[in-house]
Amino acid sequence: MEKNPAWPPTLPHLLEACTSPLEKELVWAVGSPALMGCQAPGIERHLTPGFFEAARLDLDQWIHDAERTPRAEAEVLGSKAMRLGHRFERLIQWWFHEHPEWTVHAQNEVVQLGK
Repeated sequence: MEKNPAWPPTLPHLLEACTSPLEKELVWAVGSPALMGCQAPGIERHLTPGFFEAARLDLDQWIHDAERTPRAEAEVLGSKAMRLGHRFERLIQWWFHEHPEWTVHAQNEVVQLGK
């Protein structure tokens, strides 16, 4: 067996490996580049240089847990349609709440650059 030449996996590779639309949505939400980048004041305290790569590698294993995906469909997204930003926020919140290494201390806080 030889090593995948695209290691660590890129976002397109992770999206290709998804087996359901919900998995694709979650991988896209978590694996997409950060909107704030590293320009936000104080962000370096929270995000190390390898944070996003580590999250992407972790997501590759974590997303395929057969017990999580159906629960996410029902608990997080429900049956009603929602606006894209709300859907994105719910997916990210679910990922943080379900991840064994992280603790959510606050949610639904407005973040503004420079404040």
